[in-house]
Amino acid sequence: MSSIIKKGTNASSFRLKDGTFIVLQPDLLVVLKDEVFNQLMSEYGSFINPRIISEKNPNGCFLVNEKSSYVKDMNKEIGIVKDNSSQIEVTVGEVSKAPAKKRGRKAKK
Repeated sequence: MSSIIKKGTNASSFRLKDGTFIVLQPDLLVVLKDEVFNQLMSEYGSFINPRIISEKNPNGCFLVNEKSSYVKDMNKEIGIVKDNSSQIEVTVGEVSKAPAKKRGRKAKK
């Protein structure tokens, strides 16, 4: 089983071809079965691998290892990481004042 922690302020989500949906919330440990982890890396490894935190890549955003204790220790050592992605801030009850756009195709004449 492999363990992953997403560092930063926003979650990352991955939809696998078989319909499995994996959500990595910031600073929460996720343990994946080997089959699911292998499928994740097969489909999204080109995105995840360059973003794995290491001594050569301290600006990464994923902690990945087979041992969850190792990932937890790394997470404690690194602490809180703020990333450059922005979160959407919405005030509860806020309503847009812009007119709604009509969607759909125009009828042929």
